[in-house]
Amino acid sequence: MADEQENKDEGKKKGGGMKVMLIVLVLLIVVGGSVGGGLYFGGFFGSGDEEHAEDGHKKEKVVMAKMPAIYVALDPAFVVNFSDPDAKARFLQINASVLTRDPLVEADITTHITAIRSKLSLLFSTQKEAELRTVAGQEKLAVDALAVVSKIISVETGKAIEDAGVEEFLVTGMVMQ
Repeated sequence: MADEQENKDEGKKKGGGMKVMLIVLVLLIVVGGSVGGGLYFGGFFGSGDEEHAEDGHKKEKVVMAKMPAIYVALDPAFVVNFSDPDAKARFLQINASVLTRDPLVEADITTHITAIRSKLSLLFSTQKEAELRTVAGQEKLAVDALAVVSKIISVETGKAIEDAGVEEFLVTGMVMQ
């Protein structure tokens, strides 16, 4: 009878040890899965874009697209005379901003604002009133102005024009009088 009592006590001890091992094992699986999932979704393992990129520029552009937009206002407004003697309006006033996503490009624009404003004033003064009255003419002006700003940033920083970091030229107001 004493032997039976000892066997029952040993059975209880073995069962308790198994429960502890099972709990520890489950906790390890849960913690390991959480850490692995966090690292995976946090980008620790990479997204595989490096394998598909032909050069380092593609990955940089993907990262730049995720950065918030930075709008640099080109204040004060540009005011130029129309060069066309047959135009009904004599003056053109343009309020504009430049879109970038790189704080370094924002600093470059601010540093070289005098050169940018000078070249843009020349561009705006060569415009025809009739062309600017159409949406297509205004869009062409924005594209031309973007090219001017990108070229200046490119020349001053030594970057290629497509890597200048200026995404868009935005005309926020236009008045012809």
